[in-house]
Amino acid sequence: MTAKASPKARATDAPSWAKAKQGTLNKNLTAQQNAKRLLNDKYGLGNWNKGGREFSEIVKWLQRGLGFK
Repeated sequence: MTAKASPKARATDAPSWAKAKQGTLNKNLTAQQNAKRLLNDKYGLGNWNKGGREFSEIVKWLQRGLGFK
């Protein structure tokens, strides 16, 4: 029997608009590169803060929840 992943490890707290674009993610890119692309598509090229909460939430969701590097 295997244990369930903790809520922190599952990282399901990504913004809903990012989850809706899950089908457009590129498995050949890293989590950071995919997060940058998602944010650029939503806010425009560079019109968001890399150290911001949304960027961090998306990266953690991609790494922990979807298995990106």
